[in-house]
Amino acid sequence: MWFGHSTLALRVDDLTILVDPVLATAASPLPWVIQRFQLAACRPDELPEIDVVVISHDHYDHLDSSLVRALAPTRTRFLVPQGVGARLRRWGVPAERITELVWDQSADISTVTFTATESHHSSGRGIRDQSSTLWASWAIKGHDVSVFYTGDSGYGAHWARIGEAYGPFDIVFAENGQYADGWPGAHMFPPETVAAVRDVRGARFVPVHWAMFDLSLHHWSEPVRRSSLEADAIALPMMTPLIGQVTTLDSDTDRWWQALDARDPRLRG
Repeated sequence: MWFGHSTLALRVDDLTILVDPVLATAASPLPWVIQRFQLAACRPDELPEIDVVVISHDHYDHLDSSLVRALAPTRTRFLVPQGVGARLRRWGVPAERITELVWDQSADISTVTFTATESHHSSGRGIRDQSSTLWASWAIKGHDVSVFYTGDSGYGAHWARIGEAYGPFDIVFAENGQYADGWPGAHMFPPETVAAVRDVRGARFVPVHWAMFDLSLHHWSEPVRRSSLEADAIALPMMTPLIGQVTTLDSDTDRWWQALDARDPRLRG
């Protein structure tokens, strides 16, 4: 289930996994700045029981402190890049339920292996703590399915290295959006998103990091429009579930944004 932007709920073997948990109304310490432009898919108390939370980095659009505080009293385990654990402990998560990893380190929970892998991005939640914690992509391998999540990253040779070491993957959740010429190394443009999926040896992909917050200057649907053309050109299967839609690997998904684009006067003429 995709919640919009990069928040996902996955079922891998017997684990329910929440990725980059954000249900807050804003991706900012100030509630009136960078507000979401659609309602959240659910409230925190409507989530299923979460076995594992996986976090790629500590930017506000990937890590919601209020949701972490709501999960703190539960039995949920947290897998995070090095340094992010200190934030979770301040928000009430017991240290014994936090595992911090550096790139190419793994942790096994039940039958699933979680490996933090390389990405090219940044971190920080304030002016004084920039890049003070690590950021990562994630390989998640169970008996039944192999998943890759790019987190936030610029394009680079690291994707092919990850594909060689940990691929192939049944599905890739690939960053797709919030790019701009002003920060080319921090996010991928749509052709790079599709190239990254091929590099990591993904059989299919879901574009993420769009449709929740405006963090760049492009139209909200531009990333998925462009990546769909790139994927179609090389016959790479792309899945685009609706926000809140429960989906399986063999589900058919509609290109639902096309109907919304058709009614948008900014895209006419």
